[in-house]
Parts: sequence; structure tokens; C-alpha cells
Amino acid sequence: GETKVETDEGSMLTKAEITKQPQDVNAETGAQVQFHVEAEGNIVSYKWQYRKVYKWFDTSMTGYNTDTLTVTATGARNGYDYRCVITYANGTELYTDPAELTVNTYITNIQNPNDQTVVLGYKGQFTAAASGEGVKYQWQYKRPGSELWIDTAMEGATKATVMIETTTARDGYQYRCRLTDVAGVVAYTEAATMRVLSFKSHPVEAFSSAGGSVEFTITTSVESGFTYQWQYCKPGGNWTNTTMAGYNTATLTVNATLARNGYQYRCVLTGSKNSQIASKAAVLNVGEPVVFTAQPADVTCAVGAVATFTVVADNAYAYQWQFYNPTNAVWKNTSADGNTTDTLNVTVKSNNNNYQYRCIVYGLDGNEYISDPATLTLG
Repeated sequence: GETKVETDEGSMLTKAEITKQPQDVNAETGAQVQFHVEAEGNIVSYKWQYRKVYKWFDTSMTGYNTDTLTVTATGARNGYDYRCVITYANGTELYTDPAELTVNTYITNIQNPNDQTVVLGYKGQFTAAASGEGVKYQWQYKRPGSELWIDTAMEGATKATVMIETTTARDGYQYRCRLTDVAGVVAYTEAATMRVLSFKSHPVEAFSSAGGSVEFTITTSVESGFTYQWQYCKPGGNWTNTTMAGYNTATLTVNATLARNGYQYRCVLTGSKNSQIASKAAVLNVGEPVVFTAQPADVTCAVGAVATFTVVADNAYAYQWQFYNPTNAVWKNTSADGNTTDTLNVTVKSNNNNYQYRCIVYGLDGNEYISDPATLTLG
């Protein structure tokens, strides 16, 4: 109830009494609010105080030594109590009841993070923003197929921008930010998905006759959210963007000309935040048909000696020698010395009589050409 003190000052009876207590206030953040007290008696001074948690502190805000205190409503002051200590001429002190300040804070203008396709080895970068008083950030992630959001400790986890190390295991992870203002109001951004971009397959070496065309193809771990750019490199030159058919798709089509023989081709993928990765390079081989200018010749050789077979062919790319055993009547690849060159050297064994040898010549045009067979005779 009301507090009343009566003191005898000579022949007069003076009453010290609080007639109106300060009232609780509910205000929007940033508003100017007032706490007011009314009292009777021979008042000497007013002293306003605030209570943060359990302890009272003197305040110096506007009106701190009058009957009306003016307070700026901030989220940091949400839940503070205010009271006034009134001192009378006879030394009596009266304390008002505490009045609570409730501040309505809001988190608005939330900027959501965007989905990203990030090249493996780079960092995913998600950014959030919001309007509000003293907004704090805590980034969270969720695994594919899960409903559980987990606080992350990645770089920038408690800042507006978080940096996520990319691994194949994090492909498809979702990220969001928990926003908390000084009054404890919580809001969440929308979730953004991170896809981790890498190559599943690279272009392979190609062969063609002059005037034909070849295709170089790559496959990726994800299907969208990035761009393609095919490049070529002349022998001894630098990588240059090409504008040939399919240059910005997964498959590049190259017109095979003799001038492009030996050119290399690769594809550069560009993901979010300009993250890039280049495929392995593949060589284009362009040539005319293989022409044999010298066929392997028959050889007569003693056991233990070395029989040599040679083939000469224009426009050759690679060689594979084979042997034919009359007993089995089957052509098989040989592992003898020089078996993948233009000259084969065979150390003759006693069972090699009447063996035949031939060479498969692979042309720059992508075709296979077979030489005439030559016979080994023991002698």
C-alpha cells in the first residue's frame, strides 16, 4: 500500500507520502518513454535508479533528479526496472515501486543466402543480413535427408558471411542463419543449398581423318548452377577460349583439319563466386590414311639369335606387333622387345619355326592398318 511517514517538526505535522507510483511501460524500440512519480511532503531531492538483473544502479538519463525520468527504449534495456528514491527535509527516504520497461524489438529486412554451386577445393560463401538492434548471427547446416539443424563452427560462423570448406561429402548440404537481436528475438533466414562441382569424366584423346569431325565430352557431379567454356592449346602455345560448336556445353565439336593435328582441348567450369576448375587436356590427332612404304620381311635365324622385323608406314600414330603360332592358328599380341614400335626384335627359340609376325599400325586418322605377315624360319 502507500507508504506514509509522519514527523513532528515543532508545532507542525508534515506528511511524506507517494501519491502516484511509476507505471510499467511497453514501447517500440527507439521510442522515448517516461516514468513519473507524484509525492507529497517537504521533498528535497529525487534520484532515479534502474535494475539490471538483480542490482540497482543510479541513472544519469534525462530527468534523473526530477519527478519524471525519460528513457530511450532499446533492446538492451528490455526488462529493466526503474524506481525513484525520494528524500525529504527530515532525512526520510521513500522508494517507489519498481516499474518495468518492455521493449518490442523486431528483426526485419532479412536478406537470405543464395544457392551455390561451388567448385571442389574452393570455399562456399553464404551471406545474410537483417535490420534490428544488435543482431547476432549463428550459421547452421542440415544434411540431405535430415531435419536436424546443427550450428556450424566454420570460418565466419557467427558473422554475416560464413565460409564453407567444400568436400564431396558436403554436396547437397543446406545452410541457414539464426538471427538474434539484443532482446532475444530470434528469426531465421531461408535455407540455401550448396552443390559441390567436380568432374566425373574428362575428355579423351581423339582421332580423325582430315575433313572429319570429333567430339570432346565431359561429365560433372552436378547438372546446373555453373558455366562451361572449352579451350584449345596449340603445341607449345597458350590456352585460348574457343567458339566452336558446343563451346559452352558439355560436348565440344571440332572440325578436324590437318592444321589442328596435335591441338589439345579442355573444358573450364565456372561455379559460384567465380570458382573454376579445368578438365584434363585431350589431344586431337588428324591425319591421312596410313601408307606402308616397307613391309616386314621374312627372316631365317638360328636358335638363340635375334630376329628383327621392321615396318615403315606414313601417318602412323602407334604400333602393336603380333605373332601367329601355326599350331594354335591364332594371332596374338607379342611382348617381345619393340612390340609397340616400328621394329620388333625376337630372341629365337626352338619352337618358333614357321611363326609369323605382323604389325597393326594405328593411324592419326583413327583407323587400324595391318601389315603383311613375315615368317621366321629356323636355320
